[in-house]
Amino acid sequence: MDKEICLQIFQRHFGQRQSTTKGIKVDIAGQDVMIDINIMVYYGIRIPDIAFNIQSQVKKSVEAMTGLNVREVNVHVQGVKIEEENK
Repeated sequence: MDKEICLQIFQRHFGQRQSTTKGIKVDIAGQDVMIDINIMVYYGIRIPDIAFNIQSQVKKSVEAMTGLNVREVNVHVQGVKIEEENK
């Protein structure tokens, strides 16, 4: 299975937006998959909780759709956004 197929799985799972796969890196070695995901979070969101949820959902989805072993899902928080109040 090549990287493009894994990226297409992300698009199907998370929607068809163009930026869906931006910030996602997939490495495949034999039957093992290593995934790096870069995210931004809103201020007030518990980072450990969101990172854990992303890791488990991505691992579960990729393994179910591909039959490959997801060895790693690394979530990298690139920054925190502060939501502006509506004026």
